Amino acid sequence: MLDASSHSPASSGVALDLRKTAPWIIFIIFFGVLNETVFNVSTPSIAAQYHLTPSGVSWVVTIFIIFFGNWFGHLWQAF
Repeated sequence: MLDASSHSPASSGVALDLRKTAPWIIFIIFFGVLNETVFNVSTPSIAAQYHLTPSGVSWVVTIFIIFFGNWFGHLWQAF
C-alpha cells in the first residue's frame, strides 16, 4: 500500500522539470520541422538561382541540416 509519505522529493522534482522543459521541446521540434519544410520548398529556386546540380543541392541541404541541427542542440543545452 502506498501512502503520501512514500513519494520521494526527487520524483516531484522530475515532474516539475518536465513541466518546464516540455514547452521548449515542443517549440524546438515545431521550428525544426517548419525550418526543414520551408527549406525544402525553396530548394528548387535556390538550385535555379545558383545553377546547382542535383549533387550541389544535396550538399546545400546537408550543410543546412548540420548547421541548424547544431544550433538546436546548443539551444537545448541552454535549458
